[in-house]
Amino acid sequence: LESMFERLLAGDRHAVRAAHPAILETSDPVRQTVVLGALAIWERHYHESIATLEPIAADRATPDPVTAYRANVLLGWAQLMAGAAVEQIRAPLDRAAAIGTSDSSVRRLAVLCEGQLAARSPSGAEPAAEVDALPADPARVPVEGTTSLAWRGVVRANSGHFAEAIADLDELIERMQKGLAEFSSGAFHAELARAHWYAGEWALARLNVRLALDLSGEFLHPIVAAIAPMTEIGDGDLAAADHALRRAHTQIDPAPWVAAVDLLFEQDVLRAHASGAPDPALHAAIADTVQALRAGQLRKYLIWGVHAALASLWAGEFADARTCVDLMGRTGIGWVNAVTDWLGGLLAEGQGDGKGALALLRTAAASAPGEIPLYAAHMHVDHARLAHLLGDRKSTRLNSSHITI
Repeated sequence: LESMFERLLAGDRHAVRAAHPAILETSDPVRQTVVLGALAIWERHYHESIATLEPIAADRATPDPVTAYRANVLLGWAQLMAGAAVEQIRAPLDRAAAIGTSDSSVRRLAVLCEGQLAARSPSGAEPAAEVDALPADPARVPVEGTTSLAWRGVVRANSGHFAEAIADLDELIERMQKGLAEFSSGAFHAELARAHWYAGEWALARLNVRLALDLSGEFLHPIVAAIAPMTEIGDGDLAAADHALRRAHTQIDPAPWVAAVDLLFEQDVLRAHASGAPDPALHAAIADTVQALRAGQLRKYLIWGVHAALASLWAGEFADARTCVDLMGRTGIGWVNAVTDWLGGLLAEGQGDGKGALALLRTAAASAPGEIPLYAAHMHVDHARLAHLLGDRKSTRLNSSHITI
């Protein structure tokens, strides 16, 4: 059973599945349950894993503390990926922390769980303190801090620090290739692809999506499923993108892990934007979330806010669009101010203020950021379009000369 558990963590799912009859015949029901619960997680059957693990995770009489720790961390992870409420996820994580021992083989899942719960918190609490304590240079992060490095890379990508995110995730993947870290599901290759894509590095994005799909194998990781359509959208292959989006929704909708749901929503908005036919129906997926944001009940990352604002604008839900724009605020990230002006200009246009909209779009286009070229191009397009409608031919010609990505 111990060897089966380690083989699962090493990515050898086929060997464990092949040994399933033998696992069922073992005489240690607690360890047996942990192995079966872990197998269900890695085969993306999260509800099955929860049903398997809950009885032993909540049983304080479980004799072996390491096994009890594993059961509770794995249960918290399965609940996270199934879209459970924060308090449901928190309960087994708190039990695991109270056991007084840990297991490095699953501790990274506990760290990632804690980071994602912290990211949802309306209090502004940051992820684990050990993430803040990491050296600025990814190469100087000690091996034992690799999980925190992985989480920092994702946080940086979500908040629009693409160059820093790429540096963190490149270092993570180099460690994976050297065998110093085990993240074989392809999720972090997909996150690296996403950072490259937003930064305009299309070839590197395509390469890392292919690697992510290969590493994920037949049991596609939800993060990989959610991000994979991005390169096909960018290449203009909308039929292939639609196929990938349907596949992702089929997998993610029944087990709505918040991180995967948010990433998939990004792709839905990107797909609609790429087609030139914005879809007002996309707003329905985020209406409750925006209401909770307005009430201060949760928070969302910056890139999500850009896409939520666009979906709200397309639906004519201007109050929701304003909420998303205001939550982005003014930051030290160079491109955010330009994007805020751009979205503010589209909002003013939707509300009938042509003069105010043109002024904001002019400001946005004048500072259109090279670090996020897709939206820099959209700024010039929208400024040119509105300038043409309002008779400002000089601005129309100027913006047309800038539209290259």
